[in-house]
Amino acid sequence: MAIVAPAIAREGITKQVANQITGLQQEGIRVCLIVLAESDVGILAEYGVSVAQLPVLQLYQPTAYLSTGAFVNAIRLVGRIEKFLEEHKIAGVVAHAPYTHFVMRLVKLTGYKFLLVQYFHGLQYSEYPVTTWRRRMVNDLNRWLGRRFDNCHISVSEAVKQEIMTNLFRHQEHKVIYNSLPVSFWNDKAEEHWQQVRQVIRSVAGRYLVLIPNRIDYNKGQLFFLQVLGNFLHTSGGAFADIAVFVVGDGPQRRELELQVQSMGLSDIVKITGALPNAVVQKFMLEVQLVVVPSYCEGFSLSALEAISSKCLLLASDTGGLKEVVRDGDTGFLFRTGDKKDCLEKLTYLYHNRHKVLLNYQLMEDDLKNKFSVKRHINQLLEVLEV
Repeated sequence: MAIVAPAIAREGITKQVANQITGLQQEGIRVCLIVLAESDVGILAEYGVSVAQLPVLQLYQPTAYLSTGAFVNAIRLVGRIEKFLEEHKIAGVVAHAPYTHFVMRLVKLTGYKFLLVQYFHGLQYSEYPVTTWRRRMVNDLNRWLGRRFDNCHISVSEAVKQEIMTNLFRHQEHKVIYNSLPVSFWNDKAEEHWQQVRQVIRSVAGRYLVLIPNRIDYNKGQLFFLQVLGNFLHTSGGAFADIAVFVVGDGPQRRELELQVQSMGLSDIVKITGALPNAVVQKFMLEVQLVVVPSYCEGFSLSALEAISSKCLLLASDTGGLKEVVRDGDTGFLFRTGDKKDCLEKLTYLYHNRHKVLLNYQLMEDDLKNKFSVKRHINQLLEVLEV
């Protein structure tokens, strides 16, 4: 098998790629990896992948997204990928995200035969609506290629599946396989990061600690929650200044977020840590009172699942697949996506009831075992690959 990823980074797709590599290897399947964009493949070691023993083709493309430039560059990648597949006698390919979907369809267009499983993670049509002629052209081409060369579609949630079936096409073999909890490994690098994090936590000891773990991007909602936090502090008359908020991640909106924190006078309350190893983030969750996932668009949300695994109180938007991950009022609390008033009301409720038991811990355990386990994920994937 070959797994194709747009990039390797500390984000959801990489976590599932790592789980799939190790899970398939444990089933005796030889796995290769193809990475389109320039990436640090060594990050996979944080999730237990033996990188040194993994055949990897890195193509060092300047972007991991299907843009106009990537559309042209994709044609140049076909020959190298086809050669790699032939060298390793690849019989099946699991391709993650739109850029890899398009590239692997082009590879099949050359006549090289393999089972092509297209994996859909996000609400791509909500984030990037087909509203320009270029996007319509690319989508029409993808639809034409997909009908001819896609053997199966897999979506990480029912929400993602419905969007793909509505905007791309309805594949007769379209399965939903929920993401599994990432398996993270502690190493010297994680310990080094953790010691730095511990110092920051100690500097705000005694406060109500809130964690926002995600790539800093408009669709992840960090700026939205900052406005809600400002309203929360304003309506409280400053009485609740015992709160500290940690934004864990990096991304294109980090500088804008930093400037907004300064302009709102929240530098003593909001701390931006940058990206951290996943094992450190999971340990961080054990130290806080609340995890917030305020996304505008979310196909699934591993951050929410990690919060549930940590038995941490969770406040999340009800967008996309989050409704399938979080049982509102039992394993976490949901607010209407983009609704500042509703988010503020839920935040205020959780703060005032912070000393009460608000979660159904048995239900959380049941979901982790029966719905989101690595074993279940790999078994379902194997069923698809054997079709």
